[in-house]
Amino acid sequence: MLAGRPVCIKGHYLTFDIDDEKQGVFISDGAKEIRDDDYYHRGTEYIDFFVPSPLVAGEYKITVATKPRKDVYTSALAASMLTITAYPPQ
Repeated sequence: MLAGRPVCIKGHYLTFDIDDEKQGVFISDGAKEIRDDDYYHRGTEYIDFFVPSPLVAGEYKITVATKPRKDVYTSALAASMLTITAYPPQ
């Protein structure tokens, strides 16, 4: 996978509020976690987003955090790691 390319996550109950900083798609290398903010589809059963360009080559965990009820947040870890190989060609 190249940084800047689209990724699709499929599942159930994936809807989240983009304005809530605690919800969304989070990408982590173990030392640092960033919240993705470049989505082109956010739905109940799948989320399409672009891999952030600042990420360097390596393996990353992807977590989706949602808020299904008033004061309850839930999160789920993707079944596989995201492997970034390089930046896209310029």
